[in-house]
Amino acid sequence: MSSSATTPAFRSRIGEFISAIEVIYQDDKPSGTVNEIGNSNADINAGHGGEYVWLKVHYASKPSELVSNIWFERRNSHIEGRDDDLAKGDEGQFRYFHLDNDMSEDKFVTEVALWRSGSHQDGLPEDWNGKTTDINDSRAGDFLYLVWKTKKYFGPKSP
Repeated sequence: MSSSATTPAFRSRIGEFISAIEVIYQDDKPSGTVNEIGNSNADINAGHGGEYVWLKVHYASKPSELVSNIWFERRNSHIEGRDDDLAKGDEGQFRYFHLDNDMSEDKFVTEVALWRSGSHQDGLPEDWNGKTTDINDSRAGDFLYLVWKTKKYFGPKSP
């Protein structure tokens, strides 16, 4: 078998893939931050008091930074060394995103958005590939999810 049969004719642009999600605390929505897919409020803490919480995506500069999965954690205590509580100032539980970097995967995250809904959602919005559990679980108000799109990565997987 020739190498051209197993190697794609092109390589992915590493800068198309997400490497981190920054949590920003600021009254007004900063430019370049994550939107809500229905053009609703993108403040994660909306309706819950506390700080205004916005998300900003950063893109990979090397393969070891690629994000293969995102998951959400709600807990009773702060995670030492983390300053990215999604519920900062609301006096309730602490809420965090975790990003996985499993290089054995072939698809990685390229885009994220928030999805605010008046009811629990089991499925995904059209054209989206993954979502967290409800960020507002155990809080009143909207159901809120982080959704993402993935794309196959063609290229070296080592730095």
